[in-house]
Amino acid sequence: MKLNDLQQAYPPIPAALRDSLVRTARTLQEEKPVKKKLSFALVFALLVLLASAGLALSLRYSVEKAVPPKFADKITTIDDTYENDYFTMSINDAVSDGMRLILAMHFEPREGAEQVLVFPRLTAQSGDKVLMTDPEAGFEYLDGFWMPEMADNPAGPGNAMLDMVLWDEDFEDTAAIREEITWTLTLHTLKPNWPITHDQYTSKGYVDLGGAITHDQHNQLFADAYQNKEILLTYGDNTLEYAANLPVPKGMKEEEYYLKRDWERLVLSGAFEEADRAQRTFTTKPNAELKQFQGEQVVPMEGYEVVVTSVRAAFLGSEYQLLLRHTDGTMDKDDREPRSYFELRYQDTILPSSGFSFNHAGVGLDEENTQEMRGSFSIADLDRVPDKITFVPFTLKEGVQYHEAMNDPGLRFYQEEKAFPVSLK
Repeated sequence: MKLNDLQQAYPPIPAALRDSLVRTARTLQEEKPVKKKLSFALVFALLVLLASAGLALSLRYSVEKAVPPKFADKITTIDDTYENDYFTMSINDAVSDGMRLILAMHFEPREGAEQVLVFPRLTAQSGDKVLMTDPEAGFEYLDGFWMPEMADNPAGPGNAMLDMVLWDEDFEDTAAIREEITWTLTLHTLKPNWPITHDQYTSKGYVDLGGAITHDQHNQLFADAYQNKEILLTYGDNTLEYAANLPVPKGMKEEEYYLKRDWERLVLSGAFEEADRAQRTFTTKPNAELKQFQGEQVVPMEGYEVVVTSVRAAFLGSEYQLLLRHTDGTMDKDDREPRSYFELRYQDTILPSSGFSFNHAGVGLDEENTQEMRGSFSIADLDRVPDKITFVPFTLKEGVQYHEAMNDPGLRFYQEEKAFPVSLK
């Protein structure tokens, strides 16, 4: 074996650990040469063992990369495993701040096993409170993934990470839980009954009809595949379009069918059968540091009021919700931009924003002449969760779009005199 091969097989151990082992070896007191040889052999064996352990740890897929180092102590180690006839799975670790969950898993196909389609589903509960989960990232897994994988996995073969937002049971508002949360992961494993084919118009990773067919004709391809008892995949490995074009089974009402999840539709169609179903439960640590605004705060502006209805700060992500109440009755439902934007600060630190959504027409709101603004921000630059956040209104220079000013304060006109603090508890 060449030196390069050894170096690749056993990566360098940390310098501090190496120095410690060397110091230990040098201080060994030996009376006979044979003992000295054995001792050095033992030390070498320890080096190899530690290097192997370090390699295993370095290959373990973890949520660590998604969590600022200062919050690493919030991670919950799970290390639970499951296996069936098709794959083995390990749930490695997770982290939750009471508003979101990030979960790291790893899947390995069983040697010689048939290819299957796996649909994970995650539910949550804190005490008697049932919570709903909504994906922030990880759609490629929740939409079903193949084992063995059909497409390249940017996270590495077999690695899967889910990023879920927590909502109250009625989906009216996001949840903020300080207590332990119990999560249940359900895996639905589907085995295809029909041959698998691939859609050429999405093979590049996006829809490219090239003028050859219309969107309606493209949709018809999936209906035709069903009639021919074939499974037509998009983007190399996805069943979303195929499931969306499946017919309603005989004897079932449309409203009942459309409430079914994609994996259920695929099974009902006969194209797949559910070969296995498994559940795993784990609990994440409580987060007493989560802080939020409670009550309602009304701030007068020129021609309108800002009504603060929700502000929540946690280490994975933070958010706010404002109502813009137009007291002068001049709300323009066609104006898709708010009268003012807001920069969030804690003392002298600007809290990075990842954008906002704006209900410019006030759809679904109880009050007339009212708009809704929801935004998210990060406290990763802070040493702790803040107990007060200041909202600083600003407008944009003429001709400037909001996305241009997100990272360029020079394109903003700040209204410092109208800034208002919001206390969090």
